[in-house]
Order: sequence, then structure tokens, then C-alpha cells
Amino acid sequence: MTNAKRKLIAAALVASAVIGLPAAQVFAADAGGSKLEGAWVSKVQEVPLMWSFVLVPGASGRRASLHGSIDVGLAGFGPDVTTTPLIGELVMTGPDSAKFNSVWYGRMSTPAGPLSAAIVYIGVNRGEVKFTEPGKGVSVSHIAYYHPTSDADGDGYPDAGATPIAGPLTFTAKNTRLPPP
Repeated sequence: MTNAKRKLIAAALVASAVIGLPAAQVFAADAGGSKLEGAWVSKVQEVPLMWSFVLVPGASGRRASLHGSIDVGLAGFGPDVTTTPLIGELVMTGPDSAKFNSVWYGRMSTPAGPLSAAIVYIGVNRGEVKFTEPGKGVSVSHIAYYHPTSDADGDGYPDAGATPIAGPLTFTAKNTRLPPP
């Protein structure tokens, strides 16, 4: 066999491996459990609340960023408080289970206008989700609210050991992935 043929065969093997690896990862994730991706809605079982979110997976499908909305405000701040979008992260802990951590903020406009809104609370939701079938799951959320001063280091998240001003409140939600069009 000539040197040119060996190089051609080696290049073909490398190309097939590069093309086949992502397909193998998708097949493995589909065959071995749930993937963290897609648009979801969650209906809380204990109270009339819902939230919605989008999961953007990492390359493995076993870790994802979360972006969505949550309408679980802290009572007592009045009607002028708005809720920011929810952001978070999920990590698979088994073939059909994951843990999550997310944060959002309660804001109140100041006389200077909405761009100078003051944060009145930090909301944190930690929990677990169990995927029960494709596109379905049940999550248990532990929601706590913190005073803005609990973020002494200014990183946007309550400092370790901070005491919540409310919660943690535990909710169970049925999660449903939006079907493709």
C-alpha cells in the first residue's frame, strides 16, 4: 500500500470519528436516560403557580443552563415589585434525575426610573427533578428569599450561611416539555 493510500484511509477514519462522535453522544443520552434540553412548563401542585423555562444543554446533554420566568414573589412588598427572569443550572445525577440551582430578584422602581430599580429580595430555588418518561418529570423545589444585604460580597447570590427572610418553602411541580411543532 502506498503512503498516499495510507494517508487517505487515516483521513477517512478521522473524519468518520468526528462525524460519528456527536451522533453516538446523542444516541447514548437518548438510550441511557433523559437529556437536559428544550422548553418546559412546570405546574406547582400545592398552590396555583406555574413557571416556564428553557434548558440549553452543554455538549454532553448532562448539564444545562436554565433561563425562564418565575412568578413566585415575596408577599408584603406591594404591587410595585417586579420579578426578574430566572437563571440557573441543572446537572444530571443519574440517568433520569438532576439537581438544579436558580436565582431571580425582586425589584422596585425608584423615583429615578426603572433603570435605577432597587433589589428588594433575592430568590433562590434549589431542588431535584426526576424524569418519569420522555418529556415529563416531577421536581421538588426548595425556594428561599434573602434580603439584599445577604449578598455582602456583591456577587448577586446570597453569601454562604446567610439566613433567609422567608422559606425555604417546598413545592412539588409537574414538568412538561413543549412538544415540537
